[in-house]
Amino acid sequence: QTEAFGCGLHELLKATGVHGVLNGVDPSEWSPLTDPHLPANYSARDRDGKDECRRQLLVQAGWAPDEAGVLFGVVTRLAEQKGVDWILDSLGALEGMNARLILLGNGDPDLEAALRRAAEAQPDRLYADIRFDSPMSHRIIAGADAFLIPSRFEPCGLTQMYAMRYGTVPVVNPVGGLANTVFDHGIASDANGVHMHTADAAGLVDAMSRASALWNTDRAAWRQLVDAGFAFDSSWTRSAERYCALFRSLLKATN
Repeated sequence: QTEAFGCGLHELLKATGVHGVLNGVDPSEWSPLTDPHLPANYSARDRDGKDECRRQLLVQAGWAPDEAGVLFGVVTRLAEQKGVDWILDSLGALEGMNARLILLGNGDPDLEAALRRAAEAQPDRLYADIRFDSPMSHRIIAGADAFLIPSRFEPCGLTQMYAMRYGTVPVVNPVGGLANTVFDHGIASDANGVHMHTADAAGLVDAMSRASALWNTDRAAWRQLVDAGFAFDSSWTRSAERYCALFRSLLKATN
């Protein structure tokens, strides 16, 4: 309902109103306890398998299985909307954070080429898998410590919900559904992630730096974010109930 996001329809949308309903996740496909694509399964109660997923992911990237420093994951369509150019501009900061990044995705040829070049230039910090691969997406979401979603706009988004279900902390640009599902550490009492404070590459670097510092210096606080992510209700049951309530209210209003 703003000029920035309304694409010329913001005044109409302000006049008519907008009802937002979040997406839901299929638990039969997205559960770390039963996921067949993972090298080890785990749950909120028994998380040892996540450590093994992390080790295997590091090895696949050609890194030591006990590599220190936070491991960021990205699974995305390579497009400007998804903030991939901001990710590219943030790569120079990885060394200073002692962080690594594993990315899976395809799309815009220029972004694909830029990521390949960046991975060749920083093989000890960036692993870029330029393709679509559903099983690999599950392994990155499970094995990463934190998950980057710096979208310029996002009506709802699913990958932040997948990440939280897998005990991986989302780092997001708080727009659209990302703001409705991910709550910022240090600000929200029910925090389950980290927000970018500005919508640009500098904002992404700052959010990554805060996530890295938290991972390195306060594992108890990090675990609280993970716990809150595991506890977040991303089921279709919740979304279906919201749809039903909305339709009932609309029907009542027209009768």
